[in-house]
Amino acid sequence: MEKLRSFGGKLRENIEPAIIDGRVPPNDLDAEAAVLSAVLVDPLALDKVLEFLKPENFYSEAHRRIYEACIELRSVGQPVDVVQVGTWLKNRERLSQVGGLAYLTEVLNAAPMVANVAAYGRTIHEKWRIRQLIATCQRVAAQGYVDYGEAQGFIDGAEQAVYQIARTQESVTTERLLDVVKKSFKALSDAMARGERTTGISTGFDRYDRLTAGLHEGDLTIVAARPGMGKTSFVLNVALNVASPRKRESPTNPNDAWEEPGRGVVFFSLEMPREQIANRMVCSEGRVDVSKIRTGYLSPQDWTKLTQAASFLGSLPMWVDDSPTLNILELRAKVRRLQAEFDRFDEQAGPFKKLGWWSSTTCSSCEVVKACLRASRK
Repeated sequence: MEKLRSFGGKLRENIEPAIIDGRVPPNDLDAEAAVLSAVLVDPLALDKVLEFLKPENFYSEAHRRIYEACIELRSVGQPVDVVQVGTWLKNRERLSQVGGLAYLTEVLNAAPMVANVAAYGRTIHEKWRIRQLIATCQRVAAQGYVDYGEAQGFIDGAEQAVYQIARTQESVTTERLLDVVKKSFKALSDAMARGERTTGISTGFDRYDRLTAGLHEGDLTIVAARPGMGKTSFVLNVALNVASPRKRESPTNPNDAWEEPGRGVVFFSLEMPREQIANRMVCSEGRVDVSKIRTGYLSPQDWTKLTQAASFLGSLPMWVDDSPTLNILELRAKVRRLQAEFDRFDEQAGPFKKLGWWSSTTCSSCEVVKACLRASRK
């Protein structure tokens, strides 16, 4: 796995693709010069691109050094102009690396439309993402011809590397309060339309939903208690309720009713075999004592209940994984594969079309819990 981390674990190393058969990796030197010229001309231009454009996004090493100088000068409160940038580079013996003052003057004379600097910055950022994808694929291909270790781990690492690039799209973390309020009111309106007071995904436990308003995207919920207190049973019931279809009716017109499909659920267990999990779920749904399955003393009524429960559970979009050595990388890869596999179907997919997803993990390992906490912050 350590070999995989070289291309899957640290995208921030800014790997650049090799030039093969004279083909130059995607870049836009004109856009890079335009951004630098705008930053040197207008002090406010840097603020428009600083949030998403980093020095490593530039293809030209000279442009990278100049942009880095602009950021450093701004961070210490110094003016950003051609003289200050030249002095900053000269003091660090980098002026010759960018072509001297002559090239700085040439960049300054690029004369862009300062109002379009954000568009130029997005072009640079997108070119950088494509270069990262090309370089990652080159490194994966090269590693595949030598000692790549365990096959599934190598494939998971390659998938994670590409997925990281897909997630590094330009994002704006600052949003106007009015827009945030509109989104909040839309969630409230949707809950009212469903006839509920839960803005998130209902767990099926009314008291829990009243306290938490359901399950929400981005939340990490940890259920902790002493052994034998029913942690697994509670989480299994929550997972079952999330995956089950729900009957809805309009709060204003009781005759206006419909059935809402359940959400896709993946249940990961690091200690209990999936057969035992399935037995628990079937018994819970059929209202049959689980000890009767273990001893084999089942009445005809119990068989009928279990058969009906198994038929119902088999129709739900739910999966169970009992890998005892599961790590965060493998967990993410498995969820992505399931989501990609079942979200790409058309109308014939029935309840699997465009599912919302919710994953649950049960374990007693402190290290796994710590890994989940770290991963939730990324």
